[in-house]
Amino acid sequence: MKLFICLLLLHNAKGEVFSSVSDMQRVFQLERDLVNVMLHFAQRTENKLNRIKKYLNEYTTTLEEYTETYNSEDKTELLAGNPIHTYNVVKRLSIDFLNIEKELRRDEWKETELEVQRLRLGGVVPKEKDLHGAAQALIRLQDVYELDIANLAGGKIGPRDTAARLTAQDCLFIGKHCFNAGILSRSIEWFEEAWHLAGEENNATVSQDQVRQFLDHAAKEHDERVLRGEKGGNLFPRPVYQEAPQEQRNKMITRRTKIARNETELSKLDHQDDTYNFCSLCRGEEMRNGSSARLTCRYDHRDVPFFFLQPVQVEVVHDKPEILVFHRIVSKPELEHIKTLAKPSLSRSQVMGGKGGSNEVSSTRTSKTGWLDDAQDDIVLKLGRRVAMVTGLNTETASDDAEMLQVANYMNGGHYNPHFDYVMKEKAPDHMIYLPYNNLYIGDRLATWMFYLSEVGEGGRTVFPRIGAGVKPEAGAAVFWYNLLPNGAADRLTLHGACPVLYGTKWVANKWIREGSQLFKKPCPRNP
Repeated sequence: MKLFICLLLLHNAKGEVFSSVSDMQRVFQLERDLVNVMLHFAQRTENKLNRIKKYLNEYTTTLEEYTETYNSEDKTELLAGNPIHTYNVVKRLSIDFLNIEKELRRDEWKETELEVQRLRLGGVVPKEKDLHGAAQALIRLQDVYELDIANLAGGKIGPRDTAARLTAQDCLFIGKHCFNAGILSRSIEWFEEAWHLAGEENNATVSQDQVRQFLDHAAKEHDERVLRGEKGGNLFPRPVYQEAPQEQRNKMITRRTKIARNETELSKLDHQDDTYNFCSLCRGEEMRNGSSARLTCRYDHRDVPFFFLQPVQVEVVHDKPEILVFHRIVSKPELEHIKTLAKPSLSRSQVMGGKGGSNEVSSTRTSKTGWLDDAQDDIVLKLGRRVAMVTGLNTETASDDAEMLQVANYMNGGHYNPHFDYVMKEKAPDHMIYLPYNNLYIGDRLATWMFYLSEVGEGGRTVFPRIGAGVKPEAGAAVFWYNLLPNGAADRLTLHGACPVLYGTKWVANKWIREGSQLFKKPCPRNP
């Protein structure tokens, strides 16, 4: 047993599972296998019970032949005088009852327990932190997509109606999660929904009295903070005893369009504008007030002889900075191959630490990633060279022209908060990046190329909150933009983020192209 516990702990140390489609597929498979084991156990237990019931029924039927006018001694005498009854009672006690005793001595649960342990060792087992992560994903989806809690609890995920449901106990748990995180306005809303569901369920999963205690406590804490003058996105503008939470929430959902057309206008934006624009673009709202009329779609040969025969399909998503989408740039067999190749190496995504040091896991990015080298696979190498043909830039990883292909998988609210892809610009002491083993200058991330490897049911857009642009994922397409200005400075208009996946899963593959080897491919302008 000690060995089993050690093995289980080692297996579960691999990390969270809720943020990866491959892990969650294994979780659902594990549950299916465990259910089959339990069904088999229930069937065998039921068979035992049926044998006992059959024995009791035969005995009762035998006694029913004689009326209650006979006393016990008379009944047994009459039974003994019947040769068929005599045969049956001998059979029951010499054969049937012995078989029942044998069945009862057999420990069905011990075999079932061993099978359950075997399945757990070979499967992916969620832990409590995965439950908290899944709850946080629901809260994130509610915030970004302005989902109605009652609809969400009833299985309506955005425009999609599903058979999934949340119980009153589930809503209470999510409300507690919000409260512990200091999101008092959301906690009150979830507690209210829990209270309503508890009534509809006749207090089956949790009682209304229990929920009322949490609701009253959250409302009291909220109103005290509001009356002290505290403000912020985690509080309603007014105490909830003065105005109902739903009424205040409706007033808080406002529309505005505040974006930057150039670097000069960036000073007019703040962090709240970035956050608001990110959510608006994730919902598919247009923010550019007619400027999209200048955007075009075209066939382009990119000055590459091969593309004269088979030009690429280019969509201009934004002009300054230029953001391009190349449609049908990767085939379905190729993208499926990349996903299959990356799955074994997927692990929780990390971001650079606050001081530019080692990478760390962060709630700003919930996905799983794996890295593929050009030398690892012919398809990876082929796609890297295709990126070079389309962009006109050097992309060989062997020469450190670009980083390895990063494959990322998002699901269950998986997202990446707005960020820049350049990593060292505007950071001390300077932006010069050298490889430690040969002192080769490779520079910062000049450009980003991102393949879309899957369709996404709902959500999952790539959006640029400062310029009001967004790209909807399309399997086989790729989006491309420069992170640096022609003079080598950081382009702060390229702030971008990955919207939470509302329904389904999202696969992408990123190719970050370094500036060091592009001297003759993209030289600096004479007049920066």
